[in-house]
Amino acid sequence: MNGKRWLAGALVCAMLCAMFLLVVDQAYAARGVGDLDRELGQRRGVSGALASTKKEDEGKGPTKFQMFLGLGSIFVMIAVVKWL
Repeated sequence: MNGKRWLAGALVCAMLCAMFLLVVDQAYAARGVGDLDRELGQRRGVSGALASTKKEDEGKGPTKFQMFLGLGSIFVMIAVVKWL
């Protein structure tokens, strides 16, 4: 009985691997000069990589209500994990 379970488990794993091989395509690198983001490639360090030049990223930031809502959600998450 134990040998049949191992065989069934191995067969299921082999089927899952075969499904991944059949369904998932390969990822290819960008082709040509037009696909490259030269500005991002010229940045140095963490601060340079995280710096944004888009206008929509230069907002005011979160309001006080949004910050308290985020902190409150942490306590709600702890309560849910503890009592459910």
